[in-house]
Amino acid sequence: MREIPKSTVKRENWLLTFNDMMTLIFTFFVLILSFSSMQSSEILLATDSLSRTLSSGKTEGAFKSVISPIVTPYRDRDIEVEKQKKALINQNEGKAGKLKVTMLAIINGERQATVDQIRNDITVNMEEGSLFKPDNYLLHRKGEQVLTNIADRIRDDRIDIRIECYEGNKRPGVVSQTPVDMSMLRAGTITRYLIDQGRLQSQRFSAMGYGALKDETKQRIKIIFRS
Repeated sequence: MREIPKSTVKRENWLLTFNDMMTLIFTFFVLILSFSSMQSSEILLATDSLSRTLSSGKTEGAFKSVISPIVTPYRDRDIEVEKQKKALINQNEGKAGKLKVTMLAIINGERQATVDQIRNDITVNMEEGSLFKPDNYLLHRKGEQVLTNIADRIRDDRIDIRIECYEGNKRPGVVSQTPVDMSMLRAGTITRYLIDQGRLQSQRFSAMGYGALKDETKQRIKIIFRS
């Protein structure tokens, strides 16, 4: 068999090693980049899955020695904090959902009254006629009963209350009173009633009166509960 002269053999075997090294370096920097913005819960799931996959092989010990220093801080600190935050959010959203059902029952029968929920915030939207006498900032008897029912429901809960009233129409024959004045008087009336008659703590309240709403809705009274 004829032997090939050594001078004709291409000495490019180093390219194989070079390519392997470049691939490993690229993978290393990709991992660093992914770790810089990773979510602790996702990295734990990935490492646990990889650990189970390699648990039957000889690489289990090497895998743990390399990954454990990275994963342990997330398991010990960040993951527990994240779980507590999620549990608290779910708990608060559950309470908010129950509060929404209760508020729907309280305002049942009121015209165009609605209850909205955005995460932990519950907003009761009502027409001015649901609480106040016509063209006035004084509560009528049915309005007082609605506010009493609301106060009874939230008295023992750690809920902050914000009262927002809107008024876009200027009252005929009243020169000195602007729409904003009327809305502020109504917001103050609701707040005082819930504190004095509803026996709620004053530090839980904030109240504000505004002009007209952009959508010109008739639901000009908003009682917002923030847990």
